[in-house]
Amino acid sequence: MTHRRLALAVLPLVVRAPRISINMGLEAEVEGVLPLTTSPIAKNLIELFLASEEAKRLARLPDGEEAARVSRAAVIGAGVMGGGIAGLLAMKGFDTRLRDLDRGQLDNAVREHQQSVERKRKRRSLSNAEANAAIDRLEVTTEPLGFGRCEIVIEAVAEKLEIKRAVFGELARLLPDDAILATNTSSLSVGAIAETIPHPERVVGMHFFNPVPLMPLVEIVRGLPTSSETYATTVALAERFAALGERVGIGDQAKDRVDVVGVFESEAGHTEGCTQVAAPAPAPSSASR
Repeated sequence: MTHRRLALAVLPLVVRAPRISINMGLEAEVEGVLPLTTSPIAKNLIELFLASEEAKRLARLPDGEEAARVSRAAVIGAGVMGGGIAGLLAMKGFDTRLRDLDRGQLDNAVREHQQSVERKRKRRSLSNAEANAAIDRLEVTTEPLGFGRCEIVIEAVAEKLEIKRAVFGELARLLPDDAILATNTSSLSVGAIAETIPHPERVVGMHFFNPVPLMPLVEIVRGLPTSSETYATTVALAERFAALGERVGIGDQAKDRVDVVGVFESEAGHTEGCTQVAAPAPAPSSASR
């Protein structure tokens, strides 16, 4: 939206340019473009840029070293949210395994992913080779198999503490001890979810927004037991598919720490930075489960 506004402001200047002197043209440029540089949108974009630079620091370990680079991921739950997350990961170059007990949900997720890829192929934003690779990177299963090489698993199941703990408990038995367990919760405490999990330091919040393909915004939630390595690796992962980054304040009632990586379009169509999280996020709608 911001780029369209700039184009609309510049277009009349271009049309008039051949018919007026160079000095008059320069004056017209100042009058037409200067207001855009001091508008609320411009200020938000500047703040967002500065925040994205800060987010780069968050993706490093305390000693300044780069965080581990993830190449293989998995998602548990193939609903609208889980399927969207898996499709996004596959689109962005991650080998992704999606699991759900419902074969119909898996089929829907694969179909949505393929349609998304084909739209990009049609618009030529993906080459044929890139589109085919994006489709091939998404694998689906109803069984707890093939997760041993995954470096991070994101759960997107029902928003109930006991269900998320059960999912992570099973994953803890399938994965290496250093594999990251990320929860997509929007209302539960990351620390509470991690309480019963072996190696709770590898549990982190990674809250996506719906619809995932159109909302490149991710909340990275650091629970009390979350290690610096887990946190930095997750932020670095999010930065590879989120447009920009911003760090914000305190998260939910358990005082999990929240950082946001991404950018969103407001209802008015202006690109704005997310500047604060003031309270626990509302419970997710059924469409996000």
